[in-house]
Amino acid sequence: MGLIFGLIAALILFIIFIVIGGVLITSVVWIVLAVLAIIFIIFFGFLFKWLLILLLIVGIFVLVKRMFNR
Repeated sequence: MGLIFGLIAALILFIIFIVIGGVLITSVVWIVLAVLAIIFIIFFGFLFKWLLILLLIVGIFVLVKRMFNR
């Protein structure tokens, strides 16, 4: 039951972030999404951790890249 609830909650959050961010999702949103999904893993047993780790790495990479480009 926790797995199903975690999956549904993560999908709803992902859709909300896409709607708020439009087509271009900022790196801050990727980092926040990954952190929230890690919280879902801890509390709801949602075992989708490799995608979340990848999202976190991509978010940090894009953030650092934008900082050095300015």
